[in-house]
Amino acid sequence: MKTDYSTIKKIRWGVVPLFLLVILTILNVVPASTENAGTALSFNGMDNYVALGDTGDLMGGDAWTNTKTISVWVKPAAVSAPATAPESGALIVGNDRPRTFGISRANYNGSDQLWVWNWDGNGADRIGIDFTPGEWVQIVLVHDAGVLSAYRNGVLVGSVPSATTFVPNGTGDGNLYLGGEGRTNTSRYFAGEIDEVRFWNAALTEASIQSWLYQGVTSAHPNWADLAAYYPMSDGAGITLSDDSANNSLGTLSGGMGDANWVSSGAMTEPGVSTSTSTNTAVSPTATAPATLTPIPTSTAVAPTNTPLPPTATPTATAVVPTNTPAPPTATPTSTAVPPTSTSVPATATPTATVVVPTNTPAPLTATPTSTAVLPTATPSSGGGYALQFDGNNDFVTFSETSAILASGWEDTKTVSLWVKPSGIATCTAPSPAHCDNIFGDRPRWWGISRGTLGGNDRIWIWNYDGNYDMIGIDYVADEWTHIALVHSNGVLRAYKNGVEVSSVSSGATLQPSTGGQPVLYLGGIINNAARNWTFAGQIDEVRLWNVARTGAEIAQDMNQTLSGNENGLAAYYQMSDGAGLTLTDDSGQGWAGTLQDGTNAVPPDGQPPLWVSPGAVYGGTIPPTATNTPL
Repeated sequence: MKTDYSTIKKIRWGVVPLFLLVILTILNVVPASTENAGTALSFNGMDNYVALGDTGDLMGGDAWTNTKTISVWVKPAAVSAPATAPESGALIVGNDRPRTFGISRANYNGSDQLWVWNWDGNGADRIGIDFTPGEWVQIVLVHDAGVLSAYRNGVLVGSVPSATTFVPNGTGDGNLYLGGEGRTNTSRYFAGEIDEVRFWNAALTEASIQSWLYQGVTSAHPNWADLAAYYPMSDGAGITLSDDSANNSLGTLSGGMGDANWVSSGAMTEPGVSTSTSTNTAVSPTATAPATLTPIPTSTAVAPTNTPLPPTATPTATAVVPTNTPAPPTATPTSTAVPPTSTSVPATATPTATVVVPTNTPAPLTATPTSTAVLPTATPSSGGGYALQFDGNNDFVTFSETSAILASGWEDTKTVSLWVKPSGIATCTAPSPAHCDNIFGDRPRWWGISRGTLGGNDRIWIWNYDGNYDMIGIDYVADEWTHIALVHSNGVLRAYKNGVEVSSVSSGATLQPSTGGQPVLYLGGIINNAARNWTFAGQIDEVRLWNVARTGAEIAQDMNQTLSGNENGLAAYYQMSDGAGLTLTDDSGQGWAGTLQDGTNAVPPDGQPPLWVSPGAVYGGTIPPTATNTPL
């Protein structure tokens, strides 16, 4: 049979235009910004995180406390958010140890949102941002001139007043992290994907944020000189996260992260664009009728300076905003006023020379309970983390002012609990608990927990000075862990040992110094001079400060387990989670870090501050041990 090649040629050349049409159609529907879609990092929400290093080092100084911009593309997983305050939630990007600013995810007051927040010493100032699980969204934090602002996909969500980011001491700026921070509490880890993280030492404008929303940062950016660090996730493999700015602040993938955590990214995908040519211009936001933002206070005592400002663009509650369309979501800026007035003040700033602690008012030892009842011995949970060991010579830890941490009303109402393991010989320099070895208390020593021999009784002492020394003695065994709690409320001072009330005595409001100086809190010792050295020998763990009066049942219920850090009334929490260094982190997330000290005031240092030792007294698991006050 003769083949008709002319027919075949006609068919072949007829197919070519159709094929080209198909190719052009495919190219035409690929979003313009697909060229930007490289790799992102995926986090499991359990133990994955990236360590970026010291906040001040990465940001290039300390100006960041007043001015900064942080932006991130994030794709939250469809999992439940931790029910906690934003600053204690799943960290997306921010600092920790202490946590004083950042972007996180939390279910707070019933709202599962992404949160932009800053702690300024008067509480956490927060802005909530709506999102859709499984979809990419860009979040930007801008903090400048006493105002915190949040942006979603290039559009302002809201603003709240927020002063200088609180730094508790010279080394207390914390470290920066992505996705988590290495703690044992899994609620602080983010589940989802993160891409395009940018740190700036400047307050970016809304126009600038929009213009560079869908493109990588280059030297053409108007704030290029202010770019402190830039992580476009350009590595694609390995455990090193490269900084693509000029500063080379490398990150380290941690918590078991590796090649498997590098995934294809869908970030910076511009919505609604169907051309193969990228214009690098942000899509104009969808017009939405603004509504006045209603602030949701997180405390009944919100200071006037923390009143949220109404944002410039807030949609109505019924508005439906496409996730990748730069339209403003519902904003929930809040402001928590926890520490009311004073911020971190070094202990040396507290006048003590003129403070005269009455020592000529002998405490009626006959009225001092000495634990005649046989109390149960509590065995702390095995497998604990860390504790601090004090040498009884020149070791101690300093904190901020009592009124700052415990807030107003602390003179009448407070609870302090801790695990303590005394060692060596206890001493007192005068016949009052204020002159015994300080376990925890304030300077000039008006109340606290101490150890020493008074009236022939070697005890751990719970005490308060209201014009007289009101005190309760508690039996203990040297070199064994004992849980001690002090509760002061409604004119009554109570002491608990291993979750059981030892006794109670009448005790009025704690007196204040007549000098006008503000008392400062100390752990493990107080030193006035060589002769007035009240340092403690032994180990201390799980220190919890509350501005409420806890019940015996509450104390017993959680003394054998770690806390989540967001419990009602918890003013500060020292889990001893650091394990190294001179900073004692406040695990409540409220920023009241302590500083480990080695000698002062005529007692020279010996080169060794309090030691981090392991195991500690308490191990925090998801299933706490039973607090039965009986040997385990």
